[in-house]
Amino acid sequence: MTDKELIKIVTESKYSNSYKEFNCNFNFEYVDYNETFTGLDNVYKYITTQIKGWESYEQTLPPVFQNSKAYFISIRDSINSLIEQDDKINESGIINRLSSINNTINYIRDKPFPYHISQTIFLIEIFNKRREAFHGAYHFLTNNIQSVSFTNNKNTFIGVLLAYEYSIKDESDIYKRSKSEKRSLTQLRNEFLDKINDSEINLNKYYENTYDNYNKHTELIDDLKDSKETSFNDWFSETKEKFESFYSISNEKKTELENTYHDLLKLQAPAQYWKQRATILKKEGRKFMFLLISLVLIGSISLYLLLWHTPEDMLKSIFDGEKTKAIRWSIVFITFISFLFFGIRAVTKAMFSSYHLARDAEEREHLSFFYLSLLKESSVDKEDRQLILQSLFSRSDSGLLKEDSSPTMPGGINNIIGGNH
Repeated sequence: MTDKELIKIVTESKYSNSYKEFNCNFNFEYVDYNETFTGLDNVYKYITTQIKGWESYEQTLPPVFQNSKAYFISIRDSINSLIEQDDKINESGIINRLSSINNTINYIRDKPFPYHISQTIFLIEIFNKRREAFHGAYHFLTNNIQSVSFTNNKNTFIGVLLAYEYSIKDESDIYKRSKSEKRSLTQLRNEFLDKINDSEINLNKYYENTYDNYNKHTELIDDLKDSKETSFNDWFSETKEKFESFYSISNEKKTELENTYHDLLKLQAPAQYWKQRATILKKEGRKFMFLLISLVLIGSISLYLLLWHTPEDMLKSIFDGEKTKAIRWSIVFITFISFLFFGIRAVTKAMFSSYHLARDAEEREHLSFFYLSLLKESSVDKEDRQLILQSLFSRSDSGLLKEDSSPTMPGGINNIIGGNH
């Protein structure tokens, strides 16, 4: 666990006050070292610094300093165990665990050393340069000289002597200046540590404020999210209903248009036929009209010629009493007039019949499109549809035959034309 992670957990914990009020003292009297810390995060930061410091030594360390590293690791593990169970124990359990951590800190049976003090650096140098003298120097600096045996062991004596010279260095001017400088450095270090502690406090306060603001913004975002989700769901439901209604209406309209289009395809050919038929009948009517005019002109001219330019033999025979000749001319004249009248009457009837059929074809064409418009605008009942289709496909009265009838449309045609409705 990193320092930042622990600070985050301590700040967010409901027992943060207990963590911040935690106080411990690292008192190593045998090397004249005393350090006090307030706040579990500051203790943890100091512990991790000591562990990293011991791990930073590349050279081989004496076994007693291995114990020092293990001492700080045991404290770190106790703090990690407490933080991991923060949400599982109550406040009294937290206080008991903090007291247990304090006991671990005060339990210094193996005489642990901080990695950065001058005694540690001095002993590591002795161990690396004169390893045989390390035992004497170590026991001298830790006030355990009574356990040192000088019998037949000059290296032990050398180690004690080196430690003695190290311990009286303050009596010379050089060592006094060194001590003064050390004191100045220590003061600067303490001031620096105070600044760090103040910065940590400010950082913790800033983190708390940031965390509170984060929670508030999170709540606002959640509220906004819920509001937007509600609005979206309402909008989606309303839009879905409108779309379903629109789709239903459009589908019905599409079906109606498809049916109308099918009817158009069914009636398009008959309507085209009736249009062409009307054109042909009009042309025939005009031909009959020209023929009628021609016959009338021929008859008029013939009558004129017969009446005004009668042969003298014919008039003479009539008035002279030649009855046979007169009857013969009368029969010829009456026959000519009869044939002329019959031709004019036949042509007239054919002409009017053509115009009549042409007009009927045009009306059927218009009726077809009228029927389609009815289908498009509104629904047509089955009976009305049969009447319209009967009018469209019934036989027309030409006028050429006497009592020409218009029979109803056969049922098969009705099924063919209107079967899909």
